[in-house]
Formats: sequence, C-alpha cells, structure tokens
Amino acid sequence: FPSHDMVQVYDITVHDCTINGHGPQMDLGREINASIADGVYIKSCDRFVMYGCTISDWGQAGVYLLNSSTDASYTGGRVRYSDIYNNTFSCTPNQNYCRAFNVDGAYDGHCLANKIHNNTMTNMTVHNQVNGTYTEFKNNVIDGVTQPSFKDSESASGVNISGYAGPCTNNTYAGNVFRNCYGPGIFMKSNVYRDWE
Repeated sequence: FPSHDMVQVYDITVHDCTINGHGPQMDLGREINASIADGVYIKSCDRFVMYGCTISDWGQAGVYLLNSSTDASYTGGRVRYSDIYNNTFSCTPNQNYCRAFNVDGAYDGHCLANKIHNNTMTNMTVHNQVNGTYTEFKNNVIDGVTQPSFKDSESASGVNISGYAGPCTNNTYAGNVFRNCYGPGIFMKSNVYRDWE
C-alpha cells in the first residue's frame, strides 16, 4: 500500500486473506536470483488493520511497515496506529530470506504506535526486525528461525531490535514465545537507544 507521492492514506483493513509468494526471493547481490517480494508493504498509512490472514513464502517480509523519508519534517509517508493480529506466517525451506515482520521508521514518530500481537510465525529463515516508536510486539509465537546461507547466526534470532532504518524508542516486547531459533530469541544491537521493556 505505498500511496502515490507518499500521500497519506487512512483506515485500511485486510482480513481473512491468503497471501502466498510461491518463490521470489530477495536478491542481495549474492547468490539469490530474484527480487524483493513482501507479502504486504505499508509505506504511508494511518490505522492499517490486518487480521485472520495466512501469509507464506514471500521474499523479504510478510508485513513491512516502513517510513524511509529523508526529511524529518515531512508529514506524508508515515505509518502509524496499525493493528496486526491473529495472523499466521510461515516459510518453506526454499525461501532463503523470509521473515514475518519489518517495522522501521526514519525518524521518531514516523513509524508510530503500531501493534503486532497474537500472531503465529513458523519456519522463518531470518529474524523479525521490530523497531519504530511506541511499537507493541506482544503475545506472538515465533517457532523456528534458521539463518540465510549468506548471513551469520545473529540473523537467526526471533526478533532483532536494532533501529535498523531509524529509531527504536519506547517500545514494548512482552508475552512472546520464542522456540527453535538458531540464534537468540531476542537480539538487541548497539545502535538501539532509549527505553524498551
């Protein structure tokens, strides 16, 4: 759902859908020969709601919430107040780079107050990246994270808290179950700053 010229869109609901990528994998300029293919890509939306969906075999993230603006004062392109719950995510072994969630915002408040809860994620091949500002990541089950052939075990954590594309501030990670991860259940990198629970 990236809107034209980053004009903000509002109040989008997706429910009871099946999204199956069946093949395209992420091309990182290494040995994979296809392109990024997120299951659902949200770049400029307030109040995106998704529930009851089955998402499998995408090439990067099952759901990608991203604001990548290079201008802190820019008001378009923000991803705020999403509620993503009761969904099932899975990957088959032929997907070499497959996670359930990416949540990143370039500046404080640009990826704001998104809730990800009560989802089941099985057989991921790379960690979930859950950043942003006031993000809630609660009561999810992450069962099985291996690692891509071209990455180290750090990439096989259940959730990576890294501020990868911007801030990771005042977020809550609670009540989640991490099983069968090749790396740690929760991995926090040094470029994370401020509070998390």
